[in-house]
Amino acid sequence: MGNKSQKGFCTYTSFERIYEIMPTEYIKIGSILKPTGISGELKVDLDENFEKDFLKAKYIFLLLNGDYVPFFVEYAKDTNNFVIKFEEVDTPEQGAKLSLKDVFMREQEVSSKTYKSQKQKSEWIGYTIFNGQHIIGVINDIIIFPQQIMAQVNYEGIEKLIPLVDEWIEDLNPRKKTVKMLLPDGLLDI
Repeated sequence: MGNKSQKGFCTYTSFERIYEIMPTEYIKIGSILKPTGISGELKVDLDENFEKDFLKAKYIFLLLNGDYVPFFVEYAKDTNNFVIKFEEVDTPEQGAKLSLKDVFMREQEVSSKTYKSQKQKSEWIGYTIFNGQHIIGVINDIIIFPQQIMAQVNYEGIEKLIPLVDEWIEDLNPRKKTVKMLLPDGLLDI
């Protein structure tokens, strides 16, 4: 891969060694909006699940020309908007080149419990949901809403969305691919 460096981008030779050894999954945490001020700061539209991770990050990734390129963070702050300042991005003109780019972090650096719960539950496609001892159906899809994770199942010939609320889940058996739940009365009638 070699030593890669461009003005406004960090040198990432040390990252290359890591990525050649282990595969990495990147998680979209937000998008850069536009430059603000005169020092290259950028406004960021951020998914609320990743705010703490974003504010503590030493580097983040932008997808440029099909590659995840690391940018070292000089600082990140939460004012009325989230703002980030990258090393070597020192003018509004340099920052403008990054406008409307998606912001990513490596999955292993994300600490959001909500994200980890969503990730785990998204692996349940193909599992069978039970309400007590009664079979509800096989999970066809997992749909993630801002405040809720739903399992889509075909119940008595009708597509139903079942909220995957932790308090309703009595047992999870990955070997048998089953989720035993105790659903509130009337939920399946909706």
